[in-house]
Amino acid sequence: MRREYASIAAMAIILAASQLGAIALAPLFTVNQYQAFPNPGDVTNTVIYIVMILVFTGIILALVRYQRQKLAKYVIMGSVFVTLAFIVLLPLYFGLYYATGGTLDVNLLGYVSTVLAFGLAGGLVYLLVKFPEWYVVDTIGFLVAVGVTAILGISFGILPAVLLLGALAVYDAWAV
Repeated sequence: MRREYASIAAMAIILAASQLGAIALAPLFTVNQYQAFPNPGDVTNTVIYIVMILVFTGIILALVRYQRQKLAKYVIMGSVFVTLAFIVLLPLYFGLYYATGGTLDVNLLGYVSTVLAFGLAGGLVYLLVKFPEWYVVDTIGFLVAVGVTAILGISFGILPAVLLLGALAVYDAWAV
């Protein structure tokens, strides 16, 4: 019984840490207009996002149905790669900017941070594929949760977010 409390507390801490990380990252994404939709208050954002979820799910299910599990795995790993690259791009850019004292050319800094972001994302996905240990999976999941939560948090206003959560609850009940 005592062991259950420890794992529940650990999950709560990880959830809270991912939310705090997203809150810390959101202003960086907001200032640089890194949101998924140009108008966060537009209700059609919810519809677009739900359609994207359904299409992606349909593609994965079709690949699995037609015995293309490896291709489904590559599609998922590719989406994790792109997501990680975009999540770490701005923190790397500003980290390099402050580390160099702002002396590097802005274009060069952009190129270097982009190459580093895609290299880091590639390395993380490589680790995920070659060494799918719990700590690798959890660390990458945590990073993705922080970044995606920050981006979605600045991409949806109150009404679209409430509608999205309601639609996701229906989707979850139906899918499970």
